[in-house]
Amino acid sequence: MKISVLVLAILFLTISCAFSDSVTLNDGEVIQCEIISETDTQIVVEVSNSNKTITSRRLISKSDIKTVQRESVQQKQERQAYEALVPLQLDPNREFSKTEYDRGIEAFNKFLAVYTESKFADDIRQRSVLWKSELSHVEKGEAKFDNQWMTPDEKKPFMDRFLKQQQVQATADTLQSLRDKLDHLGYQRQKLVEPIAQAEQSVQNAQAVLANPPKIMVPVYQTSPSGGGVYRGVGGRTEAPSHQVKIGDQLVADPAAVQKAQNDMAFYQSQVNQGRQQLAALDNSINDARRKIAQTEYENRIAVAKLQAQPPPPMPRPAQVAQPTVSPQPVTSVSSQPVPVMPKPWIVRNWKGLAIGGGILLVLLVLAYRLNHMAARAQAEQEPQRRAAREQLRKLFDRIMIEGERPGGKNRPDGETVPIGTGQDASGGGRWFVIGHDYIWAVQNNGKEEDNWTLNNVKTDGPGAIGARVPVEAELADSIKALAKATR
Repeated sequence: MKISVLVLAILFLTISCAFSDSVTLNDGEVIQCEIISETDTQIVVEVSNSNKTITSRRLISKSDIKTVQRESVQQKQERQAYEALVPLQLDPNREFSKTEYDRGIEAFNKFLAVYTESKFADDIRQRSVLWKSELSHVEKGEAKFDNQWMTPDEKKPFMDRFLKQQQVQATADTLQSLRDKLDHLGYQRQKLVEPIAQAEQSVQNAQAVLANPPKIMVPVYQTSPSGGGVYRGVGGRTEAPSHQVKIGDQLVADPAAVQKAQNDMAFYQSQVNQGRQQLAALDNSINDARRKIAQTEYENRIAVAKLQAQPPPPMPRPAQVAQPTVSPQPVTSVSSQPVPVMPKPWIVRNWKGLAIGGGILLVLLVLAYRLNHMAARAQAEQEPQRRAAREQLRKLFDRIMIEGERPGGKNRPDGETVPIGTGQDASGGGRWFVIGHDYIWAVQNNGKEEDNWTLNNVKTDGPGAIGARVPVEAELADSIKALAKATR
């Protein structure tokens, strides 16, 4: 939830893991990568997306390289040790067990013992403090939700509503994904219908030629005996010699034209049959997507109704944990020696600082809740405008895909990337625009396992994407940017 993001941003700034090496090209491009191999003329690097779910290798000529920054062995060990701690993240809506907290704190302490002067040390110390703070709440029997601590009974209605919100969001995301898939299937179908129609027309043209082939004049000869001499024929028979005598011309079908028409009809009929099979498969996929959309729309309506039927629970008061009462015991002197004065516990000596810090944190939490509530209401009021902007953005995308040029090869469009929604995702989906100096590209990611990668003509960090382009127009570019901004 957004309140947790805001509070965490106030408490600490997480240091992100970067790639180990970087290569700066002559044109200014900086490639964060891992250098795999190197020769006298070129290097091979491995690049990946932000969460390292998709990796690919890239060959770079040394003549194109300006600088190369490499990671030392010590830096690599330090970075790998830090990256191993990245999964140890607190959950804003769930408390851990005491064993889980102990293991996390122990892992942080081991890192700090080995890499005391590390650039990651401050981040690890801050995370360790947060883990220890949460452990103290768990030891009091408190439960956690939205980075706030309360009793388990107070948490239950919050958790129930949170799960309902998750269901609404999940069905909405699935619905959007299915609609995008349906749009893409419709685009593929539209692109397939035209060549099928052209092939069917070619078949009809060939049939017309065969039904009424072009005629040519050919001479007609008659064999007649010629005078004088004898000719010994087959079997030793004696025959009079003969010769061909032209007696006129005859109009017949052109055999070359007939043969060409037969070949064309066989070729184009094969294309028609193949195209119709592909079209039938696409229609099945389209019908399946429409069925799933209808089902998901129903599930989304049910999820929204369940969420609306449960009003938001009131904010709980800070959990009060009863302290055990201890009856005072009489002190009996058993020695004439002075009784040593035990030092006061740390929490007693520092209660003022803890109270001030807790008060500041409480104020930040209340302020964050208020801001989150106001932001949620503003987003709800703006949702119709965002929905309309998303629809217009999809129409512009489809227009470029249908009307634009689709160059072959493996293209890498240059320019400003304008994502539709989240843009390219790690699973191989997503759509985006690239507004360059000469062209505006519409790019549909096509990197899922079930996709046909042979259709790809745009390079990505994954298997690739399908792209079409139109000449850049200032008005079109401004419209895309404005609509994308309106969807946020």
